[in-house]
Amino acid sequence: MAFFISSQLSHTERPFLTLSSHYMVHHGYNITFCVLSVVKGMVFTMAHSVTDEQKDLAALCDSVKHLVGESDFSTCENMIADAMCRYPHAPQPHNLMGVIYELKNDHEGAVKHFRAAWSLDPTYIPARYNLDNFASFYARGKYAFDEKDCPVNRELHNFF
Repeated sequence: MAFFISSQLSHTERPFLTLSSHYMVHHGYNITFCVLSVVKGMVFTMAHSVTDEQKDLAALCDSVKHLVGESDFSTCENMIADAMCRYPHAPQPHNLMGVIYELKNDHEGAVKHFRAAWSLDPTYIPARYNLDNFASFYARGKYAFDEKDCPVNRELHNFF
């Protein structure tokens, strides 16, 4: 796709595209998450830093875990819903919403969100852990808010 875009650019715009790519890699941006567009002969680059997204989602997991300890589910739901809008392809918000629903005894809603999280990223272990523990009639175990809450064992990793 980058070749197609660069072939649409004039000879004066191509160096800018190359310079932008090198700048983004040098400053920690993941090129696969960059969107390039040409509007009226100008190249606009919108880059998304993966590390910032990961930091935001890790902070969300920690905040939700803390608020669950205080039984503040409504604040949790609002924070998670906002994260779902900001990061629609991230599994963490759906996994967290599943935990909140399970805590509120909405078992069906919880399983839907655990499945959504697992569908978005089949390698996201907390979603699989929660599915294994809560997708049956006899829920068992503790909740996995993030990777830190998952036990490391071969049995869990064999699902992948």
